[in-house]
Amino acid sequence: MEEEINKLTELMRSSSESFWVRLRILLKQKNVNPDTTILAISHEDDKDFEFGVIVLENGNTIQYGISYLNKPIEEAEITEWNQLNEANYEEITVAQSMLKNA
Repeated sequence: MEEEINKLTELMRSSSESFWVRLRILLKQKNVNPDTTILAISHEDDKDFEFGVIVLENGNTIQYGISYLNKPIEEAEITEWNQLNEANYEEITVAQSMLKNA
């Protein structure tokens, strides 16, 4: 699982693919630094919608949704942004541990 989280985090931080570029822009608009954030979960949840969970440098965990319905990925918008108070996913616990050990 740690390997998958590392892979997602690296994509978020440095991939030149359109989705990852847009995600970095959207995170920065929320005052989140992608270079110090871990991407614990990311997957397509529906057509033109991406679900994800990030763990911030301070340990806070955010669940987000990005929609690009009827628009190019370059115009995608964050439509969900919720702080999670419980580690409902094993990936979150692993990501939080990775942050502490970084």
